[in-house]
Amino acid sequence: MTKTVTLAQGILRGENRITDITVRKPLTKQLRGVSISRLIEMNADDWQIVLPRVTTPKVDKVDFAQMTVTDFTKLCSTAAELMFEDVEEIDADEDSTGKQD
Repeated sequence: MTKTVTLAQGILRGENRITDITVRKPLTKQLRGVSISRLIEMNADDWQIVLPRVTTPKVDKVDFAQMTVTDFTKLCSTAAELMFEDVEEIDADEDSTGKQD
């Protein structure tokens, strides 16, 4: 599963400005070295580890240094949304007793 994020400011690489970044659903191997709870808290340091692993074109440390908070937050929240997408579907399938259909 992927989603494309359109950045307001974008990322300047040379003379090119990148405004569209594709974010892939993170797999467990892409979450190594980070805390899921810190990702949920939108910890910038942990997201700077994960985002290069799940973005195309790859967003790296140089990009983060020039990125606006709004664009960074868009990327993080999109990755988080994709990461927890299945959890929401499971919750919706449970009835009031907590059992799945």
